[in-house]
Amino acid sequence: MFLGWSDACSGTGSCTVLINSDRAVGALFGVPGESLWFDQVGSAGTDTAFAVVVDGDDNVLVIGSFSGTVSVGGVALTSAGDRDVFLAKLDVDNGATVWAVRMGATGTDLGGGVAVDGNGDVLVTGRFEGTVNLGGASLTSAGMSDIFVAKLSGTSGAHVWSQRFGGTGSDYPNVLARDAAGDVLITGSWASPTISFGGSTFSNAGSSDIFVAKLTGAAGAHVWSRGMGGTGSDYGRAIVADGDGNVVVAGTMSATVNLGGTNLTSAGSDDMFLAKYAAANGNHLFSQRYGSTGIDSIGGVAIDGSDQIVVVGKFAGTVNFGGATSLTAVSGTDILLAKYSLAGAHVWSKSFGGTGSEDGNDLAIDPSNNVTLVGSFCGTLNLGGTDLSSASACAAYDVFVATFGGAGGEHLGSVRHGGTGSEVGLGVARAADGRIVSVGQFSGFAEFGGEGYTSAGGTDGFIVALAPMN
Repeated sequence: MFLGWSDACSGTGSCTVLINSDRAVGALFGVPGESLWFDQVGSAGTDTAFAVVVDGDDNVLVIGSFSGTVSVGGVALTSAGDRDVFLAKLDVDNGATVWAVRMGATGTDLGGGVAVDGNGDVLVTGRFEGTVNLGGASLTSAGMSDIFVAKLSGTSGAHVWSQRFGGTGSDYPNVLARDAAGDVLITGSWASPTISFGGSTFSNAGSSDIFVAKLTGAAGAHVWSRGMGGTGSDYGRAIVADGDGNVVVAGTMSATVNLGGTNLTSAGSDDMFLAKYAAANGNHLFSQRYGSTGIDSIGGVAIDGSDQIVVVGKFAGTVNFGGATSLTAVSGTDILLAKYSLAGAHVWSKSFGGTGSEDGNDLAIDPSNNVTLVGSFCGTLNLGGTDLSSASACAAYDVFVATFGGAGGEHLGSVRHGGTGSEVGLGVARAADGRIVSVGQFSGFAEFGGEGYTSAGGTDGFIVALAPMN
């Protein structure tokens, strides 16, 4: 069946092209959600694909971590130590590698987030131990693990610049994004006594605190930064910029935390937070908390074409996410999908649950504001279509990928991947023609798109491209 246009046209409606120069129009046919290609990144050790984006030319950028020797799209990489970071640029049509690079030293080095700027250059973040060289001057951690942020050439993967941040403890960047001006946004957590990103020095208030920092895209210089947290464990897990460059951050908090407004106090173990900060100086615009007495957490945040905020995560018990009706988890943890206005007002919220526990880990939005989610589940799960059942009941997890309409969260399509081992979907991105690219990790035997794969070691990373589901 016809799935959509690419190149000079987009979407699934009629296509009209003005032929005033050389123009290309592509049409995609197939089965909604079918697997188009698959790449396994695996060694005898622990390997994971953490995050994925698609650039303006529909190239796929994937960041992850590996040990030993792995193949990424046919390019062999060998780690220098326990685990190293891999970054690869792949062709969305067939998964062939355009280039792939390794980053790391003799310690444990993990990939975090990836983004692409307006020139096609690649921005990445992760954590490292000891001394590492990313292509420029060597970076040396001040403590157990530090944060790196780097910019690489989109053409070749060559080093443009790199920066280090961290204190004497363990500091973790979770994700990275860019704004329309090409500046870099990062969030995560730090457990060091103090930390600085080039501006003020922040003191840790608890087990781990949240940081948010904005750096220039030109050289990684400090623009503004914030350090926030309470006496418990607090994490920044997702970040994005709106059309005006204001920064939306989402994550997990416990105990009592002030994110710049009034104090927020968790209802139980871990609660979700959503906050927004001004583009120019990081001033607080709003902050909100959602949660129950159980464990509730954010997986991802995105901005749609109307500057509305969309979040995905998981929650337990009964939670009110700002609407007239609270949502109640069916069993264990359920998936949350919610939309808020640019000022943080509730637009709609939906939950999806089944016989086991479910995690919503990331989301991507297409030009029509349709939302694609990736996550993991066990047991039987219904996302609005036919039931999805994991291959091993709740002995292990399977991956789900699902697309929903942006207007009200109506189900447009969903698929599962998995086998007798454990599979976790961690990142998702959309190409211009609607194709979906998902990444994560799997162990043991797993099925992706009707083909079986067996991990080479503890866990292997996966990259899979799917046909559109809307």
